[in-house]
Amino acid sequence: MPSLSIDLDSIELQDSGGWQSLPPGDYRVMITDSQLKPNSKGTGDVLTLFLQVLDGDGAGTEIRDYLSVRHQNETAQRIAQQTLKQIASAIGINGVLTDSAQLHGVPLRASITQVEADAGYGDADGMQNRVAGYSAAGDATVPAPKSAPMPDPEDAPIPF
Repeated sequence: MPSLSIDLDSIELQDSGGWQSLPPGDYRVMITDSQLKPNSKGTGDVLTLFLQVLDGDGAGTEIRDYLSVRHQNETAQRIAQQTLKQIASAIGINGVLTDSAQLHGVPLRASITQVEADAGYGDADGMQNRVAGYSAAGDATVPAPKSAPMPDPEDAPIPF
């Protein structure tokens, strides 16, 4: 077992202001990770998509979308598979999706809504985000990280 030796009594906690859900709207996002796990009732498999907002006031915010890709309830399964097709179409994937990693790293647009949160999962106002749909991002560029802003072209040396 790793030894830490950290004096927790000397550490002051700061109020982070709490997590705040995003206002409803369309956001440019990227799927950064995905996990396929059995659902809690053992009636199917849930694909969890981890989305990161790429720009705007919500840049860096993570949103999760839960898709019941295999389920004994045909309606739940159909809705999830239609959502997967929507995502795949938005990022240019056709045919057979063999691995959820194929969805990672490509910008797309997500329509985000706010809904009343399940107990213990919302922001200070009791709200959480849900993804209502996906579409093409309209471009294929990924913004530079905030820590590395793009240089001003006027400051760049002129090559001769």
